[in-house]
Amino acid sequence: MNSRILNNLRDIAMNKVEQAQFMDRIDARYLLPKKNLEEILGVIQPHYQLLHLRGKRLFRYDTLYFDTPERLFYHQYISGRLKRYKIRSRRYVETDENYFELKCRNNKRNTITQRVRLDDLSEDICDYGKQLLTQNVPIVTSGLKPALWVYYHRFMLVNPETNERLTFDANVWFRWQSQFVAYPNLIIADVQHERGYPSPFRMLMKKMELREGGISKYCLGLANVEPSLKINTIKPILSKINQITNY
Repeated sequence: MNSRILNNLRDIAMNKVEQAQFMDRIDARYLLPKKNLEEILGVIQPHYQLLHLRGKRLFRYDTLYFDTPERLFYHQYISGRLKRYKIRSRRYVETDENYFELKCRNNKRNTITQRVRLDDLSEDICDYGKQLLTQNVPIVTSGLKPALWVYYHRFMLVNPETNERLTFDANVWFRWQSQFVAYPNLIIADVQHERGYPSPFRMLMKKMELREGGISKYCLGLANVEPSLKINTIKPILSKINQITNY
């Protein structure tokens, strides 16, 4: 993504941003055509500031997801289970940090992330990672294997008045073994804000008739590189993505 479109946004340093503690949080995801991004940022620019760290404003994420041979975590998501897991290793490229991460979404739709530091990414789960899984995942995880690499760039906007967080993921592409799929024309936007506080971004989405709704990047990627997977329940969202990206 051309970082030029970020030049008109006001910057805010990461150490100036407080950790958001929302009592009643709204999470929403939007799938957007990349061609609309500059227009969207121009409209919402007065309400948000662009997070930067050490002069960087666009951050690359390299992520390796793990799953069972039966693709348990994929099926948990597409079947709509409230309690579900994501298990991954991730490199935060600009800060040169690597973590093994466990994300658990509970029955109350709250997501809890736990992680351990890694020296480097590996297709094996480290001992500390195995211990984290044993203590927190009520299923046998010894059979977990690497399933998918996901790559993208991200920038984050913060509303200093309400602590709202807004992330945009671009240049999304997926790889596993000899299979790879890229979505250069897709933007994935995620917003988190306190219920009762209006979101300028979500108000704009409504005005532009861009509806809320999305899909896990892991599930999107896996559905592309493993044609044998069942995709009936996510076909509508896959069709929407194709319409967005094939302009």
